[in-house]
Amino acid sequence: MVADMKGEFKSFLRKVVVSFFSLLFFLSVVISTYANEITFGAKGKSFRGLYQNVQFNADTNTIQLKVQKPKLPSLQKESYLYIPFDRYQNGQPVIYGGKFLESKFHFMKNPKTLDFAASFEQASHRIKILPDEDSFLYESKRLDNFSIGFFLHPYERKRTMEIFRKISFFSGHKYGIQALWIHEKVRFLFYHFFSSNEQILPKVQIETVDFIPREKWNYILLTYSASSGKLALYLNHRLQQEFFITHTGGPSGNIFNAAFHPWDKGPLVIGEDFLGVLDEILFVPFLIRSENLLYDFGKVKRLGDRFTQPVGSFASQVLDLGHSNNQILSFRAHYHKPEGTNLEFYLRSSNTQFLERDNFPRWIQVRPERKITNIAGRFVQWKAVFYANPQGDKTPVLSEFKIKYRKNLPPSAPIRLRVLQAKDEQVTLIFQRNAELDVIRGGRYHIYYGIEPYKALGVIRYKKLIRNEDGSWQKIPVTDKNSRYETKDLRFKNRLVVHIDNDLIIQNLLYMKENPSLYYENPLLQKGIPMYFWVTACDNAYSESPENWDHESKPSRAVVARP
Repeated sequence: MVADMKGEFKSFLRKVVVSFFSLLFFLSVVISTYANEITFGAKGKSFRGLYQNVQFNADTNTIQLKVQKPKLPSLQKESYLYIPFDRYQNGQPVIYGGKFLESKFHFMKNPKTLDFAASFEQASHRIKILPDEDSFLYESKRLDNFSIGFFLHPYERKRTMEIFRKISFFSGHKYGIQALWIHEKVRFLFYHFFSSNEQILPKVQIETVDFIPREKWNYILLTYSASSGKLALYLNHRLQQEFFITHTGGPSGNIFNAAFHPWDKGPLVIGEDFLGVLDEILFVPFLIRSENLLYDFGKVKRLGDRFTQPVGSFASQVLDLGHSNNQILSFRAHYHKPEGTNLEFYLRSSNTQFLERDNFPRWIQVRPERKITNIAGRFVQWKAVFYANPQGDKTPVLSEFKIKYRKNLPPSAPIRLRVLQAKDEQVTLIFQRNAELDVIRGGRYHIYYGIEPYKALGVIRYKKLIRNEDGSWQKIPVTDKNSRYETKDLRFKNRLVVHIDNDLIIQNLLYMKENPSLYYENPLLQKGIPMYFWVTACDNAYSESPENWDHESKPSRAVVARP
């Protein structure tokens, strides 16, 4: 009776000790995965990295823009006139470079631009536009280069129709430009538009050579070069006609100047005598290449080519966190942003080494104190982009930057490895399963062997490999779930068992031959030849990519078996 009580007490004491050490191990795992911080500035790492139009102030240990107050350009209105028929305001399409005096037409879809177009279907349909005073269509002096373009889909085919006109009458003469549809062609007419000191050309015309294709959207483009006097007309990017408006009619003669009448304040009239659809109507004071379709011409920012806000950036050195797949959790930054300035932050990471100036991996914009869920890796870099106020005399100032991340350490080495059975060129091993959750959930084990401890000749990565008909492999690794030791003895509840024979070795060898980075010799087990075996654990961040191999544990103790 006393002996039984002593046995029960020893069993109870053993369970208490095992539970105690298990708790300690669990706590160590939890503590090891607690968030870590890297601090820059103040008491942390120095601000070392790539400076672009920013400077480091050693006295205050801060980064800021190199403040240079720019000379603001003279901002003028655009001199082009453009009607895309795609944006609306107060029931009318938005127009660039003018205002509507009259607007009557129907909207319809243009499959070419995937947006709306203007359909002129009735005798009362037309558009009248008063160009802006800055437009080259308004009271023009001498014109430089210009281009006129539009999409066209006529309903009528043979009658003469007017597409648009910008015409005025002075002293009994007609001045300006007119575009007509005549017998399935487009013709441009210029009245008293080209002149020199000695001569005014009363009429110049140019028209398409090809007939306009039926039931099709067509793009018309007219260009004029003031430097050469060349007038060119394109239909669907194909040159139709070109000639030189010079005294000789060639490129070497004196050039006639192009201009509307200097007193012309009349409107541009579109579609008054036209049955069809027009879209993307454009008048610009520069040359356009024929292949440009100009779908989004009106979306160009008006200041984009004349004014750039003072901006600079600082990119840190690439940080090595020691292990792959470390999770970036969040960051904090201490900074000052005067009114009108801005400061943006970016992070990027990878499991493979990259240089500070590399374009890959891509930068991801992040915000201070916000949870980060999509950035993980071994190598990390952060960047701050500084924007001055529009006047360029105020700058944001960055004094400190802290990255919070969770280390993704490899698992601990498996313990209590021993040989359960060895016979007939077969070996069965048993060992304690790892307690880390990232091993239990998605992790696996590798079994190495060789004739000397820790000098591997072979490795069992998978307990079963099946070749599919398409040549791919179905791989079943040694995991906590599929390798449990089946026993009712509570002392072996958390043991895993692996059975190794020559068939399994050959399966692993065939797979490794197709994956050279994984290759081992994998010799067969032979009767009477002893082999040492040891086991490693891999967490769920491990993969066959070399950059993730640091998520394999150190080896267990080696045991010897004689098959």
